[in-house]
Amino acid sequence: MSRTRKQNEQKTDKQETVVLLVPSLSSEKKRALELKLDKARWYILRCSSFYGMLLMSLRDVFSYAIPTACTDAKVIAWNPIFLDRLEDEFVRFILIHEVCHCAYGHLWRFPPLIDKQGNKKRDEKGNIACDHAINLNLIDALSVNGEKLDIKMPEGGLADVKYKGLAEEEIYALLPDMPQQKGGKEGYGEGGDPTGDFTEPAEGQNGDNDENEKSEKRNGKCNNLREEWERKLIAAAQAARAAGQGNLPGDLQRILDERLAPRINWRVEMVDFTKTCFSERNDWTRSPRRHAHLSIIMPRKKKDAVSKVVFARDTSGSVSNDDLALFNGLINQCVAEIRCYGYIFDCDADLHHEYPVGPEIEIPKQAKGGGGTDFRPVFKRVQELIDDGDEIAGVIYITDLAGSFPSQAPDFPTLWLSITKGQNAPFGRTVYVE
Repeated sequence: MSRTRKQNEQKTDKQETVVLLVPSLSSEKKRALELKLDKARWYILRCSSFYGMLLMSLRDVFSYAIPTACTDAKVIAWNPIFLDRLEDEFVRFILIHEVCHCAYGHLWRFPPLIDKQGNKKRDEKGNIACDHAINLNLIDALSVNGEKLDIKMPEGGLADVKYKGLAEEEIYALLPDMPQQKGGKEGYGEGGDPTGDFTEPAEGQNGDNDENEKSEKRNGKCNNLREEWERKLIAAAQAARAAGQGNLPGDLQRILDERLAPRINWRVEMVDFTKTCFSERNDWTRSPRRHAHLSIIMPRKKKDAVSKVVFARDTSGSVSNDDLALFNGLINQCVAEIRCYGYIFDCDADLHHEYPVGPEIEIPKQAKGGGGTDFRPVFKRVQELIDDGDEIAGVIYITDLAGSFPSQAPDFPTLWLSITKGQNAPFGRTVYVE
């Protein structure tokens, strides 16, 4: 027998051995595993309508390609060997853990990492941070009327109390970098995550070759899934309240409150603010022509056209060019609709430039600045304009609100367009720019 033929036969034998090491899933075993999952789902639905309803959105599939369990916001994939060895109390925990990855938005909050070559790499550190957050909440939440449920975290699950009360992003920042473990994957090792992992939403098989088009479709799919899960989260919370199980984990309640909070259209707010800055008064000097035939005198509405609006742009570097481009477009919209005049101020720690603005004046697209943030120079300059006889109707300021404010509120109205969520200026009206 030749040496080449002998090597080929050894290679073939090795390949066949590998195939034999991967057991086939018989129909009987598959039904047994499905029954195991159905019992676990029914237990959760009976004890917690909130988690039970959310789990209805995830069907179960089996795959030997994953070490334990994983979700992509559409399915929960289970390794049959891993699932077969699990006690029922652990299966219930993993089901809830996986659905929490979707409810907490981890799939879009912690997308895959991109290396220098443009290749995707799963963010193991992100998964670990999310596991700490979920498991710490579940340990406290898995009880009904003070009675502990028969649901238990598998051995090896992460729930370090030093991270209690922290958001996933905060935990992520405190975690050390994940070393590559010998003989296995990062973080959990070759055994995999015992509580279940998450991955990005799967791409559709559309056959596209355009990377930009693929990226847009991936983002669109992710956004659609995010909106879909927001609706599911609200529906499940309403069902839980109707069933008398209204207490949700603190983090989920916070996420739910954010989803239910009324969203303010900052573009409309900006235009409306500009409109209200200009007063209208009755002019009795001459009736409008359309009422000239009437026996009574009807006043005309006269706008105070001498007032000006100051549009202040925070150029400290924390406001992106995209934000400023949107702001410039809205200034054009306001000027076109109301036919108003005013100024554009570029300011970081100092006031760098003033531009006149009006219906026939082009808005400068580039903003000058790049230093720190101090709001006082803008309001000081506006007051100087007022003292010099300018009629200033109000100030619109786009910023991240991270700066020094005047010690006293000005006498003129102010609208803050903030790119930082959850913060309000000490005076005026603050609207979040999303």
